[in-house]
Amino acid sequence: MSGGRFRARDEGFSLTELMIVLGLMGVVLAAIYSASNAMIMAAQVSESQSIFARDSGEPMRLIIRQLMQAIQLENTTAQSVTFRTDRQMNGTGQRIIVDATSAGWIRYREWSINSAFVNTTVAPRVDFRYSDSCVNVSKGVSLFRYYRDDRTELTGAQIAEVAPSAARTIVMTLALRARGSDFETSQTVYLRNRATE
Repeated sequence: MSGGRFRARDEGFSLTELMIVLGLMGVVLAAIYSASNAMIMAAQVSESQSIFARDSGEPMRLIIRQLMQAIQLENTTAQSVTFRTDRQMNGTGQRIIVDATSAGWIRYREWSINSAFVNTTVAPRVDFRYSDSCVNVSKGVSLFRYYRDDRTELTGAQIAEVAPSAARTIVMTLALRARGSDFETSQTVYLRNRATE
């Protein structure tokens, strides 16, 4: 600066240069925002899957383990199964009912039974409710599907009428809602201890 006058070169950035820099900063900030948004969404999906794995794992393991030891299916529907088992193989067994409720629970009830297959108590010996986020009933997803030896599925009236004696395989599908997303997991159970009639 000389003599009180400004030279054009000493004035700083031109408006065009400033607009280019602001435009580049906008592009960089937009890329950072979209990347962080994608990471947040991925973390939310991962958390939902984690909740689903936690809520479905324990009931599936317990129910599958008991079904594998089933001696006799007594009552079968798409949303429930009643069966007998004798885990200690001492002639006094257990009657187990597993069902999906309209309230969103998977319910597991177990009674001790005597050798005449009569409950020894009025109230169940074990009464668990798993996962208040079950959507099997509300979404119309069968908790249990029953199959014959030849792998044909028993449907409709066959489930209640034929499945207790004819079913050799059960596919259990657990549908849960976690953080607004619905997840399903299925497992096949081969009824290896079934009594022949």
